[in-house]
Amino acid sequence: MVQFLNVFYAKSNRNVRRLHHLAESVIIFDEVQKVPVSCVSLFNEALNFLNHYGQSSIVLCTATQPALDVVEHQLHLTPGAEIVGNLNDVIKAFKRVELSDEATSRVFTNESLKDWVLDRLDEKRDMLIILNTKAVVKDLYERLKGVNHGAVVYHLSTSMCAAHRKQELDKIRGCLDRKEKIICISTPLIEAGVDVSFQCVVRSLAGLDSVAQAAGRCNRHGEESLQQVYMIDHAEENLQDLSEVRKGKDITKRMLTDMHRDESAHGGFLLSDKALRFYFKQFYADVRPLLKFEIPKLKQNMMKLLFAQPQENDYFQDYYQSYAKRPPLYLLNSPRTAADHFRVIEDLTTPVIAPYGEGAHIIAELNGASRIEDLGRLLRQAQQYTVNLFPHEKIKLDQNQGLEACLDGQILVMREGAYSEEFGLDLENDSWGGASIF
Repeated sequence: MVQFLNVFYAKSNRNVRRLHHLAESVIIFDEVQKVPVSCVSLFNEALNFLNHYGQSSIVLCTATQPALDVVEHQLHLTPGAEIVGNLNDVIKAFKRVELSDEATSRVFTNESLKDWVLDRLDEKRDMLIILNTKAVVKDLYERLKGVNHGAVVYHLSTSMCAAHRKQELDKIRGCLDRKEKIICISTPLIEAGVDVSFQCVVRSLAGLDSVAQAAGRCNRHGEESLQQVYMIDHAEENLQDLSEVRKGKDITKRMLTDMHRDESAHGGFLLSDKALRFYFKQFYADVRPLLKFEIPKLKQNMMKLLFAQPQENDYFQDYYQSYAKRPPLYLLNSPRTAADHFRVIEDLTTPVIAPYGEGAHIIAELNGASRIEDLGRLLRQAQQYTVNLFPHEKIKLDQNQGLEACLDGQILVMREGAYSEEFGLDLENDSWGGASIF
């Protein structure tokens, strides 16, 4: 998705050179609901261009089709574009889970959620719990790990490097294959392209698309009869900086309330086509100002820079008011300015290499690397052992003496105590497992 949008909007000739490959093609987008909110309008305009002028066919694949045709800069869908006929009948035929609402009647803390999980372990062999923030995931993991319940407890989050997550997922799949008793506590990262199947899933309330993705990890292959996906409202999640998650959660909760009042509301099933379309219409209405890719520094948005008509163009209006005539330019939009400010994902994090597995050897080699060839090889290997730190995490870890610098400060690495074999990043720098490598 990043490379696709960069072809149309990013700075650099290297990106636009790929455009001719997209013309007169069949282009398939998987998990299209994951288009970043700020890029929805830009994405729609790119697809409309390819379809109308590039003579390309576009296929949008997803279990939760976003309503891209209801936003201001809408996607021009072909009449009868849905490939699957009798969609609601197909949804019913492939129904593998039941959604159980535990969110409208009570609010959970990690302590009450721990007790709730333990009560159900006698009935369920394996359980996946997906919460919205890393802090509550780690806290619940530590609470459940400290109880004698006969299940192995696993932790997954982006506090762990990619190599660590992969190793844990391999262990989890092994336990599931052997039908062992396990509990996995994860952030939403497990919802993106991870092929696992649990008997029971617990999902902290979020957007309906996230609930659907979580449901896809329960009874995934229809191994058993209908299994339960429990939706809960977690009181200890701090969603202050996760506005999209917070807005999605509020809409989903209102829809659950509607269905309590009227069982036939939203098609009678929270994951029906009717329910999903209602959800996305409400969500896009709530985030409407964000859909145009706002650029706070310029007090402008990307859609206005690229697509504004003369009557909406600030430069045109200023010139016309000053000289009472049109400006002597055919193109009044600002593609270069737009390209300078375009980022599909605003990267506010700092990559730091973790001393996990081979990561420890990479760090040691980086300290002694003298040839540019060695440096390039080591940095490529280090990608699987890197954790991205937000500014507040970086500051706290540095204060706790958990950071070191390599190559004259150009590359940051964690000290051994800053990375746990269980849950990854340890901001307190107290996960020492042996002698330091420094």
